[in-house]
Amino acid sequence: MKIQEIQRTPSEGPVDKTDDPSTMAKLPAGVKPVPGAPNLGYQLDGGSGQMQTMFTGASHKLWLYDLEQKAPIGWLALRDIAFPLPRSMQVANAQIRDAYRGRGLGQSLYGVATKVLGMTIVADETQTPEARRLWTNLHDIPGVSIRGWINFMAQDVYPEFDQYQMADTKGNQRRIARLQGLPTPRPINRPRDQFDFVYFDFPVQSGPGGQELQAAEKFAAIYTRYHPEDNPRTYDVGLYARWTGQ
Repeated sequence: MKIQEIQRTPSEGPVDKTDDPSTMAKLPAGVKPVPGAPNLGYQLDGGSGQMQTMFTGASHKLWLYDLEQKAPIGWLALRDIAFPLPRSMQVANAQIRDAYRGRGLGQSLYGVATKVLGMTIVADETQTPEARRLWTNLHDIPGVSIRGWINFMAQDVYPEFDQYQMADTKGNQRRIARLQGLPTPRPINRPRDQFDFVYFDFPVQSGPGGQELQAAEKFAAIYTRYHPEDNPRTYDVGLYARWTGQ
């Protein structure tokens, strides 16, 4: 079953985009402490049309701050997405200052987004090796649920929506059930008409070498060398993260 969707992209290398001298040695108003991490603070910018980047489509930016040094550590830029789980946002891009890399603070940003802010974070359509490893590491953190997702139009899955009986609905149901490891496929959302997209999630696990995540059932790859717009793929597939633990 071919489900590759997220493009593998080269490492961007060290790019210290947050080292703007005007932001050093002071904290903006509204920074809140990260629960359980007294030296870290966060702030969510955007929403209600406050920001919209031209190239990434980001509408929100989640900042992480070093409260002792009064300096920004990095940020996670997010865009709105039509995903059928509460408070869903998709990663647009992210950055950690060079001086703070290698400390797991990228994971802290995702932790704030999911645990503190209650967001569902959907992975970007392209990921660098560093991003793939970050999602693999997130998968191993207790309380963080990382799942794969796949979607179809309702007419391709449910016979009652297949008006012209042209789709392999039974075959698609078998494929989804096999991917989920269930006897019957379980949707995340219920479609309203034949053109509605219906989403299904499935378990994931680390692939060989622990460098990226793969579907747990049949060990199917999620990543591809193609850009999503150029990919001769059959299905739309990705990853999402939610906080489900204590």
